[in-house]
Amino acid sequence: MTMVLIQARMSSKRLPGKILKRINGQPILGHVAARCESIVGKQNIVIVTSNEDSDAPVVQFAKSHGYRFYCGSLANVYDRLVGAILTYGIDHFVRVCGDSPFLHPEILAQALTHYRGNSVDLVTNVFPRSYPKGQSVEVIRSSTFLAPEYTNLNGFSNEHVTKGFYSCYTKYTILNFSCSHATSKGLRTWAVDTKEDFVLISEWIKKYPQGPGSFPKSQIKIYNPKIADA
Repeated sequence: MTMVLIQARMSSKRLPGKILKRINGQPILGHVAARCESIVGKQNIVIVTSNEDSDAPVVQFAKSHGYRFYCGSLANVYDRLVGAILTYGIDHFVRVCGDSPFLHPEILAQALTHYRGNSVDLVTNVFPRSYPKGQSVEVIRSSTFLAPEYTNLNGFSNEHVTKGFYSCYTKYTILNFSCSHATSKGLRTWAVDTKEDFVLISEWIKKYPQGPGSFPKSQIKIYNPKIADA
């Protein structure tokens, strides 16, 4: 089963509560979920949050909009994702950040196509990064992500949960798709990390409500000593 796991919590240090702040009348989390839904359907989205009282509004959002959700450890992002994977029986998943309101659906679709067409552990577009921030996506094989060998890596992090793949990339089959000449039309980021980001994106989207346009066709590189570059 393929599912999109949207990481969402209210306790951001730089901009608390940002995922439920509204842009064009809709919560940031609502924008993210709707864009993912357009590709995989509502039934294949899980909003992954914490079991802290501070994240009760996130759970309420999920319930009121008909999205599946999972509540786990606030401090341990890896355990939170593992809980969602096991609860819903997920074979592979797309990891999306809840602060990226204008993630382009075509990027998500590309990532899934690449995953389904290749035998890989991870599909990514940040190794190296070529798309603007807020346009990042990863598709991860659950069996690899759950394996003890992964959590025992020197580069493993409970917070930055895919860091182990990139730190020890020779141990895994990773497909990166990159984009040339990607621009954010005057914006330095499409992710809402700070108050400044929120204000700039909110103003920009009033002029261009469709969000970012299509990006140039991606180029593919597969990292694995046993596989030649695509």
